[in-house]
Amino acid sequence: MAVAGVSQAVAVGLMMNSWLVVAYALCGSLVWNWIIRPLEEADLAERFGAAFEEYRAQVACWIPRWPQHTDS
Repeated sequence: MAVAGVSQAVAVGLMMNSWLVVAYALCGSLVWNWIIRPLEEADLAERFGAAFEEYRAQVACWIPRWPQHTDS
């Protein structure tokens, strides 16, 4: 979701030929990554415990990847 949101904002900036919008989108992504995301993840870890930790281990934040299937 984060990659799609930043990509969309950058695309809008490029379509509008506005480097200020592109810079704003990139700066916003850094603020989200360094300030907001740790707070959200701490809250989710507190509320959901081991289930969230397992989810976090399987899902990448910025770069999507194919899910790892395990034989159960």
